[in-house]
Amino acid sequence: MLKKIMTILMSVLICGVLFNGPLIFDVGSGAEAASSDFSDLANDFNMSISGSAGLITAQGNKLTVGDGNSSDKVLSYVLTSKKTVDFSRSFTYSGRLTDTNAPDGFTITFQPNKDYSVTGTASGSGLCVYKQSADSAYAAKGLVSEIDSYDSADYNLDGASLKAALAGHGWTSASATTPHMAIATPTDSSSEWESVKDAQTVNTGGSGNSAGTYDVTVKWTVTDQATGYGTYTFTYGDKSVSYSFDPKDVFGGYEVYMSLTGSENFKIEGSYSRAPWSFETGTFSYAVRSSATATITAGVTVNGKTPSDLQKYDFVLTDADGNVLQTKQNDGAAVTFDPMNYGEAGQYTYYIQQKPGSEAGVTYDDSKYKAVVSVGGSHDILSAGVSYYKGDTLADQVAFANKAEPAKLVVRETDSSTARYAQGGQKIKYTIKITNKGKGDAAGVYVRRYMPDRTTFWSVDKTGYYGCIDQREHASWFVRKIPAGSSVTLTFTIEVDECHPDNYVIGHQVYWQLMNSYDKPYLNQTADPSNVAG
Repeated sequence: MLKKIMTILMSVLICGVLFNGPLIFDVGSGAEAASSDFSDLANDFNMSISGSAGLITAQGNKLTVGDGNSSDKVLSYVLTSKKTVDFSRSFTYSGRLTDTNAPDGFTITFQPNKDYSVTGTASGSGLCVYKQSADSAYAAKGLVSEIDSYDSADYNLDGASLKAALAGHGWTSASATTPHMAIATPTDSSSEWESVKDAQTVNTGGSGNSAGTYDVTVKWTVTDQATGYGTYTFTYGDKSVSYSFDPKDVFGGYEVYMSLTGSENFKIEGSYSRAPWSFETGTFSYAVRSSATATITAGVTVNGKTPSDLQKYDFVLTDADGNVLQTKQNDGAAVTFDPMNYGEAGQYTYYIQQKPGSEAGVTYDDSKYKAVVSVGGSHDILSAGVSYYKGDTLADQVAFANKAEPAKLVVRETDSSTARYAQGGQKIKYTIKITNKGKGDAAGVYVRRYMPDRTTFWSVDKTGYYGCIDQREHASWFVRKIPAGSSVTLTFTIEVDECHPDNYVIGHQVYWQLMNSYDKPYLNQTADPSNVAG
C-alpha cells in the first residue's frame, strides 16, 4: 500500500479525500489471450492520471513522472494492460526503475478487475489502487507488489501485517528506515487496506537530488502442475520478497490484468529529490512449456490374421497438405510411426494410407484414415492425444485389411534312367520340378531328397546342399521365392551300388514344405519337411 503522508492523522484520512472524484477507465471487456509483450506503454496499456497534465508521460517503453522542477505537485497514475496475463503458466516480467528519495511509490499489481480508480489529496499523495470502498473501483482479489521509497521515520508504518512481515527480515520498531518493498493482497478489514505477505526494507533513490536506478523483476513459477499452485517473487535491486499461493484463491481464476501504478509527492518540503522518476518496462516472457509427444499407430491383417514375417507392407503418413512425413512397414500386425514432438498447443491433422505393393495375389486395402493430434496445456506442461477418423466417422483404431491369394505348389520328380531296372555302377540324374499354380507367390520352399537304398550320393546342383543324417545321405535345397505361375528345377545325381537286388526298381520320394519365410533353415536338421511328393 502506497501512503505518502505528513502526519499520523493524514495517514488515516489520505485515501478518503479525492481531488474531483475517482477517475475510472475501461481497459476492454473480458479477458483476452495472454500477451507475450508489454513493452509499448502507449499501445499495450491504458493510462489514467491524477495531477498536472504533461508531467506524466508514457513514450515507448518509458514512463516518466515529473520534470525536475516540480515543487508543488502531487502526481499519481495507473497504467493497466489491455491484455491479460495467464497465471496458469510460469512467466517473468522485468523493468528498470529510476527512483528518487522523494515521497513516492510504485506497484506492479495483478488483478481481475478491469475498472480502476486513482485518488489524490490536497496535502499529500494518495494512491489507493486497492482501496476497499463502495464508491470507487479497486483491485479486489488482487496481488500488489510495491516499492515505497518515502523515508517516514517519524511516522507509523502501513499496518500491522507490514510490520510483521518486515520483522521476519530483522526489522524492529526502533529502526530508523521505513522505505520498503512488499507483496500484499487486498483485505476488507477496516483497519488495513492490505494484507502484507512478505516485506523487506530497501535503499531507494540516490543521494541529494540525484536518482538511483534499480532492476525490478516479478517472477511467477508454477510449482505444482496438477493444481496450478506456485510462487511469486518480487525483486528490487538486490532484495527479494516472495509469496506462494493458488491463483484461483487470490484472483478467482488465471486470467488477470497487470497494472503499473504509482505516485510522486513534490509538495512535501525537505531535502527530497526533485529529479524525475521513471520506469522502463522490459521483457515479458512465459516459460517454455515442456513439449508434448504423440505417436500415430495403425494395424494391418492379411485374410483376417496377423501377417507373417514375410508379409511386409508400406504405410505412409502425410500432413494436411499431402507432404510425406514418414513411411513405415508393419511389424506383424502393428504399424508404428516415429513419435512427433509439439511445442505449441493446437490441433494437428495427418493422413495414413497404405502404399500399394506389387506382390502377386495381394489385394491392398486402399482406405484413407485421418489422425488428429490435439495438443493442450496443463500449466507449464503440454500433453497430446490422438483421435482417428475414417472419412468423417470417429474410428477406434486404424485397421487395414489386406487379402492374399495363397500359393499352390505342385512337386514332381523324374530321372534320366531309360532302363526299367537299376544297374550296378549306373549314374542316374534326378530332376525335381516345383511349379506354383496359385495366384500368390511362394516364399521359402524347403526341399529334401534322401538317396535311395542301394545307391550313393554323386553330386547336386549348385543351389543344393549335401548332408547326412543317421547314416542316410540327402540333398537339400531352400528356394527363397517362386512367383505365381512360375517353376524351379532342382537336380542331383546318384550312383547305384554294385551290390543290389535283382530287378531293383528305384522309386521317387521328395520331402518339401512351404515355410512362408525368407529365412533359410538349417538344412542338415533331423526334422524332415512336412510334405511328401512322389
